[in-house]
Amino acid sequence: MTWGDCRVVPSGRRPVPGPRVDSRRRVLRAGRVARCAGGGGRSGLRGGTRGCCPVGGRRGRCRVGRGCARGPGGRSRTGCGVGRTGARRPVRLAREGDVVVVTVSYRLGVLGYLRAPGISEGNLGLADQLAALRWVRENISAFGGDPDAVTVAGQSAGAHTVQCLLGMPDAEGLFRRAVVQSSPAALGLGSARSARKAADRFLTRLGADPRTVSVVDVLDAQTALAREAAGRLGLRAVPLFRPVAGVGPLPDAARWAACLAGGAPGLDVIIGTTGREMSAFYTPGPALRRLRRVPALGSATADAVERAAGAAFFDRPARRLAARLSEAGARVWTYRFDYAAPASPFGATHCIELPFLFGTDADWTAAPMLAGADPHDIDTLGRALRTAWLSFIRTGTPSTDTPWPPFTAAAPAVHHWRP
Repeated sequence: MTWGDCRVVPSGRRPVPGPRVDSRRRVLRAGRVARCAGGGGRSGLRGGTRGCCPVGGRRGRCRVGRGCARGPGGRSRTGCGVGRTGARRPVRLAREGDVVVVTVSYRLGVLGYLRAPGISEGNLGLADQLAALRWVRENISAFGGDPDAVTVAGQSAGAHTVQCLLGMPDAEGLFRRAVVQSSPAALGLGSARSARKAADRFLTRLGADPRTVSVVDVLDAQTALAREAAGRLGLRAVPLFRPVAGVGPLPDAARWAACLAGGAPGLDVIIGTTGREMSAFYTPGPALRRLRRVPALGSATADAVERAAGAAFFDRPARRLAARLSEAGARVWTYRFDYAAPASPFGATHCIELPFLFGTDADWTAAPMLAGADPHDIDTLGRALRTAWLSFIRTGTPSTDTPWPPFTAAAPAVHHWRP
């Protein structure tokens, strides 16, 4: 459990526990400090905990009228837009690109996606994001940004919610461009049945009405349930609480697909994955550790299992999303981030692009995924990546030293990021 200092901004609805209020309400005292609850996240990528900070504008010396709103990853359970450390702070993006960067955090896990009658209707995390994007539209010009040229970007679970936004009628007109980094697109949209089962398991684990217990108790029960759901072998990576189709602002699957296609013309999108998305999830797990100890074929088989999972969960769904958007009239660019640090056991794993994108490699020095990395490689590749992303935010086209043609069904081009 961690606590962070937060500037108060509109959220979709008051968190559980507490009375429900209109999601369209306006904040009365934006800017004062509040205490926000968040669950600590941990992985094999880097150490430490994260605070929780709702929308906060971060501005460099901005002259160009553009805006970028960004959401974090964390399996729809942990994460924040800007944490206590500088690991994901967008200062260099703002300074190098003359853009206004707005970081967005929203309710996660049971606080954001629990669907239980009389307790929470579900998809409050998506309602929070819509509230944040409306705030950006109404206020970004005061920071030097252009409300008609907003780019929404996310990584991992944050990318999955960006994917949801692409087909949400309530999000129409709130952004012009999108960046989808390592979305677990195979999740699709959650069903009412899976949401009901997840709620039943959580309420049984909690053993009380969540409206009558502390947020600490709620998050402790969520953490225990997540460990249980991962299974004895640690191979189940699907989050229990995630966006549910047909609830609140998220339409059912058929209408979402129709809205996705209908909103594609005039939309610019970057979609991509890393070379070994599942390595940080599977490599430390007991199942593949045991398999690697099997003589002769054990290590090769473990690698094949991990890569097959990455292809099924990330790579192929990303290509399908790119094809759907391109065929519907969007301009789409796809990429794969292939950098692998020489001494890293994870290779080009999930999140590997983040220290390059934010230019915060000094804050990732203890991260196993960057073990043995050459600082020159990180700086050079990071500058190139930021240049591409920033030119995309400004113009709708990523600028690179080597050609990066748009993705089409006839020519499904993929840009590879490596030193």
